[in-house]
Amino acid sequence: LQWVAKRSEMDLVRGAVTGIAAAADGWLVSVADADGGMAEIDCDAVMITGPGRSDRALAEHPKVLSISDFWELAGRNGLPPASRVAVIGGGETAGSALDELVRHDMLTVSVISPKATLYTRGESYFENSLYSDPTKWAGLGMAERRDVIRRTDRGVFSVRVQESLLGDNRVHHLQGRVVSLADQDDRVALTLRNDLRPDQVHTFDLVVDATGGQPLWFLDLFDSAATDLLELAVGGPLEQSRVESAIGYDLAVSGLDAKLYLPNMAAMAQGPGFPNLSCLGELSDRILQPAVNPAPRYRISGRSAAVRGSA
Repeated sequence: LQWVAKRSEMDLVRGAVTGIAAAADGWLVSVADADGGMAEIDCDAVMITGPGRSDRALAEHPKVLSISDFWELAGRNGLPPASRVAVIGGGETAGSALDELVRHDMLTVSVISPKATLYTRGESYFENSLYSDPTKWAGLGMAERRDVIRRTDRGVFSVRVQESLLGDNRVHHLQGRVVSLADQDDRVALTLRNDLRPDQVHTFDLVVDATGGQPLWFLDLFDSAATDLLELAVGGPLEQSRVESAIGYDLAVSGLDAKLYLPNMAAMAQGPGFPNLSCLGELSDRILQPAVNPAPRYRISGRSAAVRGSA
């Protein structure tokens, strides 16, 4: 990494991105440093990665933890005592929280998800090959692509987590979507909704919201002009499916003059390995390919910026 940084003359800026604005021929990225000072970086291209912040919870309640709060407390052995715990979510974020909770003295741990059961991630050679080598991805229909991602990435637990939970009779699955939350005798009452049966209410001492990241978290950084440009490029309001379908071969949003690389949104259009870096070499090749043959174009303040969202 040091060798690459030196060869590419990488300029590392330590700080938090507070805004992204459209410029005449690129982007203006506002950055706040650790001392509160502000800087503005003039960029030819911007790449955004990461799932965004994980400090959002179902409700502001002392017994309802975001996944960020949960791991902060678990890391310093500060989880509040609880006999009945609920984890909301059926994906790997929830699986990791469960893997930690079963190490503590809990009476029951309930996993709440809308699916009929807790599915295990597909881990065969054929499934994994679609992540490491996306050349076959273009030959799959949209329904087939969704099925691959559903089986291998979204809403599934890893084999290791499933095996660790297999022999623990404290772990239970509750099917449904959480539609309301209320206090009940110093506990948290969650109302679960399913299509074919009446709503059910379950009470817990502690609730962990592990529903995962926010794919479009970066839109909060865009000013109105940048948002308008992005809406024009994708052909309508900025919804997840619309942005995903606009990601081109180079992992940038098609239709924008200034490159906006969104590998985290490229799974459906280009291959499931790009968001989680399973095919990092291919990702680098696609992003850097346009700059290989022509001579690099620099402005005095021109550069590319990579914006990383916190986990």
